Amino acid sequence: MNYSAIYHRLVARVSESEYTERHHIHPRCLGGNDSLDNIAILSWSEHRLAHLLLTKMYPGNKDLLSAAWLMTHLTSGNRVSRKTGEWLKRKFISSISGDKSHFKRQEVRDKIAKATSDYLKKYPHLHPMKREDVRALYASKMRGSRNPMNNPESRGKVAVALSRYYMDNPDKNLMLDKTHREKLNNGVRKWFAENPGTFAGENNPMYGRKAENSPVYGKRIINNGTNERRIPRDENLPAEWKEGRLKHGRKLPS
Repeated sequence: MNYSAIYHRLVARVSESEYTERHHIHPRCLGGNDSLDNIAILSWSEHRLAHLLLTKMYPGNKDLLSAAWLMTHLTSGNRVSRKTGEWLKRKFISSISGDKSHFKRQEVRDKIAKATSDYLKKYPHLHPMKREDVRALYASKMRGSRNPMNNPESRGKVAVALSRYYMDNPDKNLMLDKTHREKLNNGVRKWFAENPGTFAGENNPMYGRKAENSPVYGKRIINNGTNERRIPRDENLPAEWKEGRLKHGRKLPS
C-alpha cells in the first residue's frame, strides 16, 4: 500500500469539519518548520489518521510513534480499533526498549533531574515527601527485613561505594570540614542530652559486641592525607596510603 500517496492526498484536502486542528505536513521531528506552507488544517479524525500514516511511512521513528500513541490513547473516547492499538503499542514499546530508550542517554537524565529539581524549588509544597501519607507509606515499606540497610551485603556495597566516591572526591567529604564536624558534634550532644539513657546498657547497639563480635574487629584505619577508611589488618597498604587517622582524628595505637 502506498501510504505516502494516501497521506499527501489527505493533507491536501480542505476539511469541512466545524472543529479543525493544525497539522505539520513535514513533521517537526524530521526537520519540518511552522511556516504556513507546512501546515494542513484537518478535522480530528483526519489528524489522527495522518499520524497513523506517518508511522507507516517512517517505521521505527519513536517521536512519530509517541505522537500517534498519545493521540489515539490519551484522549477520552478517541481510541482506535483494538488491532491498530495493539500494533501501535508494539511499535512504540519496541522503539523505546533497551538501548533505544532515551533514558539511557545521560544528557536526557540530567535534563529531567534539573527540570524536576527546579520545579520542586519553585513549588516546594508539592514535593511528595512533604505529605504525611507518602512519608508513612515509604516508612512502612522500609521496616524490618524490607529495609535494604538491614542486609549486611547491601551495607557493604554502600560502604564501598561511599569510600570510593570520597576517595575520588575528597572535597565532597564534609567530615574534613572542621565547622561541619563541630556542628554535627553539637547536634549529637544536644540529642543525647534531650534523650538520656536511650543507648544505655542493652539499648546500645554495641552492647556485648567485643572482640570477634565487633564490626571493626580485625580492621585498621588508613589515610592518604585527605581521606580515611578501614581495611582488614592483613591487607597490604595501597600506594600513597598510611596507617592511622587524619589530623582531626586520633591515631591508632602502634
